[in-house]
Amino acid sequence: MSAFVLPLNSPHATREVAGGKGAGLSRLLRGGFRVPFGFVITTGAYHAFVAGAGLQDDIARAAGASSPEAIDTASATLRARFHASNVPLLLADEIAAAYSRLAAQVGGAEGAGGLPVAVRSSGTAEDLREASFAGQHDTFLNVRGDVALLDATRRCWASLWNARAMAYRERLG
Repeated sequence: MSAFVLPLNSPHATREVAGGKGAGLSRLLRGGFRVPFGFVITTGAYHAFVAGAGLQDDIARAAGASSPEAIDTASATLRARFHASNVPLLLADEIAAAYSRLAAQVGGAEGAGGLPVAVRSSGTAEDLREASFAGQHDTFLNVRGDVALLDATRRCWASLWNARAMAYRERLG
């Protein structure tokens, strides 16, 4: 088992590791429901990216923003740092390997560009009774190839810090 990537049918795909959406899809798949094949990039992967990019202090500052102006500024600064940071090599290799396994599992690469996949958020605090987070984070569809997958993953992580999501968290307290 990897600390960074899990097959969607893994019993280890809990809310804490895979987020609400990932954990729910995992339960459905393991319960015999028809769910598209996939994999989960874990919360551990996000934390490894943040640590590798040295974003902890920026995140702490952004999390403290409360006024609309401060949220906008913190969001723009932090998201630019996410976009400019490289995914650590070990993490990138594990994501690429999972993507390759998925392509083999579904029967090919769907043309020269690679298997088209969706990159979606799966927050640990989404779909709760007190907070849904619906529509707060970005989704990327028809992502093809390792490089595009890593870029979409980084952009999806950065969307945790878009002004809309930050303001939503601020309203929740």
